[in-house]
Amino acid sequence: MKNRTLILLFFLIGSQIIFAKNRIAINDTLVPVGKTYDIPVYGDYDINQSGEIKLSIIFNALNLDISDVKEAQGQGFKNITTEFIRHKWDSVEVVVRSSNYAPRYNGVLFYLNVQALVGPDSLTLIRPVALKINDEELECEFISATVTTKSPIVEQKYIESISLVYPSPFDYEATVNFIIEEETKAEMMIFNSAGMKVFEFNKNHDEIRYSIFNEKDEKIENSNNLILDKGKYKLVFSPHKNKFSSGLYYLVLKTKKGTYKTNFIYNK
Repeated sequence: MKNRTLILLFFLIGSQIIFAKNRIAINDTLVPVGKTYDIPVYGDYDINQSGEIKLSIIFNALNLDISDVKEAQGQGFKNITTEFIRHKWDSVEVVVRSSNYAPRYNGVLFYLNVQALVGPDSLTLIRPVALKINDEELECEFISATVTTKSPIVEQKYIESISLVYPSPFDYEATVNFIIEEETKAEMMIFNSAGMKVFEFNKNHDEIRYSIFNEKDEKIENSNNLILDKGKYKLVFSPHKNKFSSGLYYLVLKTKKGTYKTNFIYNK
């Protein structure tokens, strides 16, 4: 009798394992605040029934917004209809229905269009909770997703420009700041008040000693072939007194985005 009981228990447990082979899973995801992501919902099931399939997913509406459900390529749920049910002030159930689906399937069922509403560094669960055929609940393993939200990474914008030369007038050394908007070949030249080019920095003439530094105050070594990344720079230059006469000059920066000009007065 005892052996029969054990066999029956093993049979029941084995049956549960067989019947619980259906699986719905959502992977953990990182979503920056203010960004919208399509999060896939995966299914692995073998259903020998026809009719309407219905999958329910719970999420926190204070932390996330699921505004839409999108069909996936392949044999996932087709002709989807959705219903949003608010259970309490912070909990919403999205019910995804379909009458057009493969009876055996392993892949992406559909996508949840998710937007993070809070941050930084908050965690929110998206939980699949029920899988039904014609309102009859199926045995299923559900794997929830942890959605991590972070403040968006704000990329620093650089508006290309050149500053005033300081000091001006000067008799020894001067500095000018400039900004590069995107990687470019930069040409820097000096013109006199009559409009004649008297110096080109890239050519490394002896009339002026100069150095170019990035915003970390690191010296740009290869200044003869001046390819500059996006960023902020400064040019420090010192004319040789026996090469330059006193007067008004124009310093010109030319990039692929445009040409920028400033002036200075040199007194020796």
